Amino acid sequence: MSPVRPTTLCIAIGAILIVPGFAGSIAAERGIPQDAPGKKEPAFRDQVLGGFRLHKDGVGFMILDGCLLAEVLTVRSGNVVPGLFVLDMGPDPICALDTSFAEKLGLGEEKTISLKFGHKETFDTIPVFVEKRDDLHKCSKRNASVLQGKTLSGVIGFGIFQGRTIVIDYTECLLRIAADEPGKKDETAVGSDEKPALPSPWEVDYAMTPAPFCCTVRVNDKGPFSFQLNTACAQSWVKKSVASSAAWRRGKKPGSFLLAGLDMTALSVDFEFKGFKEGETQPVMDGVLGNDFLSRFEVTIDTAAGRVLFNPVNSRSE
Repeated sequence: MSPVRPTTLCIAIGAILIVPGFAGSIAAERGIPQDAPGKKEPAFRDQVLGGFRLHKDGVGFMILDGCLLAEVLTVRSGNVVPGLFVLDMGPDPICALDTSFAEKLGLGEEKTISLKFGHKETFDTIPVFVEKRDDLHKCSKRNASVLQGKTLSGVIGFGIFQGRTIVIDYTECLLRIAADEPGKKDETAVGSDEKPALPSPWEVDYAMTPAPFCCTVRVNDKGPFSFQLNTACAQSWVKKSVASSAAWRRGKKPGSFLLAGLDMTALSVDFEFKGFKEGETQPVMDGVLGNDFLSRFEVTIDTAAGRVLFNPVNSRSE
């Protein structure tokens, strides 16, 4: 399945739809296709939040054009070069590097690198794919004043965090790697007066099928539908066919929007209604929950347990 081709620069950098099993070129597969098309640019795209800073247990990230950007240390044969990457919620551990950055890093024939997040976590022997990324160069030039001379180096798939717990703290704009063992339950010592932590009502399971990081959604008691959590997608969208079957009209909130039983109707997130032409291959998921949705929470992803925890935070002022 070929990804949807980018039509505008802003959309091109702001969205990645990970759809397994499509038969395009590898270069096309590693691209950043657009999210739902629309005549009006979402206000969320115009927000620039956070900044790049090193933290003792993580790295600061910036939301630019609706997607997450983080600066991490990239290591190859002792050569350490900071790289600025788009962070993508996807299962593929292979990073996509721009050719110019690969040359700067001195990448040899063995296409593997190490990535260091903050002072603690280092990810060794990460396989990478190298290609010319004109979309990244153009975005870097367009946002030169915001990026302060930095250029985008490539894309990091969230698959490299497999088996670990990561926390995307939208309040502090900080990406943290949890220090405790992923998937480990909170156990209270025998004889302790401390009560065990209760399961959070905002904790839901996710699956890697039909697409990566998919959660079950019901709309107006119709479904279930599969919506993907995607940190590299600026705008949340839903298939027109799904909206139609749930009697969900453009510009109107659904009577009920339940994410694995959690009532999400109070969130003021505008969904794009995405239609497809006859003969066009449709994404396997029914919709995407992008950064406009995810930024309402501190998102904790326990990849070992296959669970995601949404900790609500106060909405940022527009």
